[in-house]
Amino acid sequence: MDLGILQLAAGGDTSGTLLDARSSTGAVSVSVLAFTPATGLLVNQACTDSNGHFTLFNLPATGVKLEFAPTKVGTCGNDPAYQTQWFGGSSYATASTVPITPGSGGTIATTTLADSTGAQVISSITFTNLGSGKAIAPTITINGTNFGKTAPAPDPATVTACGSPSSGFDYGKKLYFNDWAAGWQAGHIGDCIGFVINSWSKTQIVLALGDSYFDPQYTGLQSGDQYTMVIKKGTFTGTAS
Repeated sequence: MDLGILQLAAGGDTSGTLLDARSSTGAVSVSVLAFTPATGLLVNQACTDSNGHFTLFNLPATGVKLEFAPTKVGTCGNDPAYQTQWFGGSSYATASTVPITPGSGGTIATTTLADSTGAQVISSITFTNLGSGKAIAPTITINGTNFGKTAPAPDPATVTACGSPSSGFDYGKKLYFNDWAAGWQAGHIGDCIGFVINSWSKTQIVLALGDSYFDPQYTGLQSGDQYTMVIKKGTFTGTAS
């Protein structure tokens, strides 16, 4: 049966950026699909690049609805790592129509994708080299799930105290340790309790408290101190012993 050829009104191109919700960095190799807004016809698709950017060409003038990381139609490598998401809505029916201006390119606002693996969970924390008074380079071992392959980027990116992010002393809101009995406390997101990352995996992180922690104006971590450890969105509060 010859169903003929569907003619779509000539449109233009559009581009955008996908970010990982946990790391706020570009979501790499994720499928982006463009559908017609009235009939749901797939008209183009692309993969995000190493920075999470994508471009879709030759889109119809009637506009498109965009789906990210689809469970069935996508062909890019990292689709299973993210939850399926539509631009501006929770499904095709509620998704926003991206307008396409004939003969010109457009830019879509940055879109953030949620991980399919779930939130970070800290299951346990252990300490070595605790003592009374100033402990000598305490080490903290954090066990859990979904920490990712690497530490989060410093947030805020511009540090205000305790050295630079490259020295391991200041990471900001997504990675910090608060000693409630001494040192910098709530509201300061860990600045001036510095640490160095000894190792990092999806299930275990080992941190050594660094030189900035032992600035004379702050006391060291001792047994009995209450603390809070934050890794991305995982939070763990306990008592050091």
